Amino acid sequence: MSEMSPNADFKRNRQVYDTFWSSRWRRYWTYGNQSKLKRFRHLMREYGLLNRDGLAVFDMGFGIGAMLFAFRRSCRLAGLEMSTSAVTQAKRVASRRGYASADFQVFQPGVAYPLEWRGKFDLVICSHVLEHIEKPKPVLDELITLLQSGGYACIAVPINEKPGDDINHFHWFTEDSFRSLLTVSGIEILTMQSSDRLYRLLIPISKWKQQRPRIWVHILSKLVNAILAPMPHPVLLGIDTALGFLHCRPTQCFALVRRL
Repeated sequence: MSEMSPNADFKRNRQVYDTFWSSRWRRYWTYGNQSKLKRFRHLMREYGLLNRDGLAVFDMGFGIGAMLFAFRRSCRLAGLEMSTSAVTQAKRVASRRGYASADFQVFQPGVAYPLEWRGKFDLVICSHVLEHIEKPKPVLDELITLLQSGGYACIAVPINEKPGDDINHFHWFTEDSFRSLLTVSGIEILTMQSSDRLYRLLIPISKWKQQRPRIWVHILSKLVNAILAPMPHPVLLGIDTALGFLHCRPTQCFALVRRL
């Protein structure tokens, strides 16, 4: 990751996320985390990747590792995460579940990927990371170098945000600007799926929680998350379709690309 430096984006996010995943509630009972995981699993299943044996899978900014651990135990897992506690936890989970191999490391700005990772992965995941980086293109370019020929990358970002919607974000995407970022030589875009219009209705609560962390806001946030987090993916798709008819804009976009 030689293009990144420990500037404002890294410092801010390191401060927020260093212990972010230590909360069991945040790991399993927040709508945002669960909805991303369900959409990711659906996309992987749609393209025949979820149930394949022996895949080499890398995740940049893996958080609790839920996307990595969606794959079979015969798969070889690797990833970078800025939270030391999250790395420790992911290693423990991988060992307990008996994965073939798991190489999880703490992200350090300015440190290049290990040479043994270059061109070795069947799938690279980067979910809701690029918006936290002021200049995402060099980061994406380096991620693509980890793919072997014919390998896939699943990239997800929030879209249609306004500055201030999330104070931890340093780059703001539309679907068009996201597509432009992905339109590079040697990469084929297989699909781009914009969704999660429901979260559009929850943005005010998220902003209140960040900017005015009152106790009633936290209670309201937990109540909403407890109701929405368990919703199955077909229900989320139905809600998304209904809100689309009401001209509600999507809030995130999942893209699957392939290295030629």
